Amino acid sequence: MKEDEEVDEYVSRVETVANQLGRNGETLPACRVVEKILRSLTDDFKNIVCAIKESKDLTTLSVEELAGSLEAHEQQRRKKKEESLDQALQAMTTIREKKVPYTQNTRGRGGRGRGRYERG
Repeated sequence: MKEDEEVDEYVSRVETVANQLGRNGETLPACRVVEKILRSLTDDFKNIVCAIKESKDLTTLSVEELAGSLEAHEQQRRKKKEESLDQALQAMTTIREKKVPYTQNTRGRGGRGRGRYERG
């Protein structure tokens, strides 16, 4: 799977290859297609792949069921990413509205370092 590819596109591409193999006389059972999809997903899907392998029987899992689970995970990730982006934008807006000036010296005194104060 390519990094920028969506799950439904990838599953369609794998199914196309499997169908082409079937037309050429080499049938690929659905469980092998499922295993190949799970093996070739990006690291972003590592947790969901482990969960699917542990909780479902891969010999009876259809490609459509697998695609549904992966797409749901992808949507959750996308939603979480959008929410964090919204929060960052909201924080930037709040900072701009307050117009907090940046000052290097928070004590309001001149000079540098410790113990150097202006003497009058």
